[in-house]
Amino acid sequence: MVFAAYILGALILCRIPVIGRYLCIIHTMIHEVGHALCSLLFDGKVRSISLFANTEGLIMTGSKSWIGRVMTSFAGYPFSSAFALLCFTLISKGHASWVFYGLGITISAALLLWVRNMYGVFWCISFLVLLVLIMIRGNDLWIIHGGMLMSAILLTESISSAFMVLYLSFKTPGEAGDAASLAAYTQIPAQIWGILFFAFALFSFTKVCISLL
Repeated sequence: MVFAAYILGALILCRIPVIGRYLCIIHTMIHEVGHALCSLLFDGKVRSISLFANTEGLIMTGSKSWIGRVMTSFAGYPFSSAFALLCFTLISKGHASWVFYGLGITISAALLLWVRNMYGVFWCISFLVLLVLIMIRGNDLWIIHGGMLMSAILLTESISSAFMVLYLSFKTPGEAGDAASLAAYTQIPAQIWGILFFAFALFSFTKVCISLL
């Protein structure tokens, strides 16, 4: 019941104008970092990450190989789903503060290395300040509830964004974001990639439900 309340709270909170979009960028950041790490893993380059107030993100990478381009395009959605699963796993084991550390380190690294647009820099700095304030001024209850809420936002946004890509892959395949890019690289239809993204998100959601039972 507590898990369901956080999921419902995250869904409602993310639909509130301005505040909701600001919080949803947590998912955008993790998604883009997933692309960035995969690009580096396959000997590519990360030129920049841009974050926007409408929750969209843009990453500029350069990969020397075909497999690098494919894996970099694929990595965003599974990485954000896996990150949400990791956060809930940490919380279930009594390590809610590690969610703050993980987000803080990830955002700090992205800010120092890749984020260059004005809104992206503002978001990173302001969100880091928020994390630090909760860690310093809040008690254990604040940290647990804050970690649960941020993890729920990551989880719900990973599912909703993956579903949107799945929907677009059938309606307008050429506009289906990462699925469209993968279709261009591999000649495998965007619909297949959309199904895979959504399957990863549902798998993570199921694993979270099992871990919290």
